[in-house]
Amino acid sequence: MVKAHQALQEVSSLTALDSLRPEVDYQSDVDAATTRFREAVEALHERADNEGVVAEILEALSEAAGRVEAESGDAPQIHPGTLAEQVVRGSLRNGEPPEWTTMNALVAVAVLCDVNPRLARELLDNQV
Repeated sequence: MVKAHQALQEVSSLTALDSLRPEVDYQSDVDAATTRFREAVEALHERADNEGVVAEILEALSEAAGRVEAESGDAPQIHPGTLAEQVVRGSLRNGEPPEWTTMNALVAVAVLCDVNPRLARELLDNQV
């Protein structure tokens, strides 16, 4: 889960850099990060559990990937900030951006799922 999200953060960062420095070709780096994301998602698919926890983690990662994809192109959608920007803001304790909160919650759920999938399911079901 962490590897997949880190790869998305990297793509988000590279997309932002590309908008500031279009003369630099970041495509090979984007391709490498995209490959790491896909590999991490494939590994998660192999860890499916009977409680559906991994399926929810995969859904959240898919939503984050869609958001990162929307950050690029001719009309980028970056409100309330890129995924990478929100993670940095959260790391610096500058508010609690949604991406930061979601990432931390998913890490906790993923770790708990490794130990006890039923408790991870209960945590997801009781989220506020």
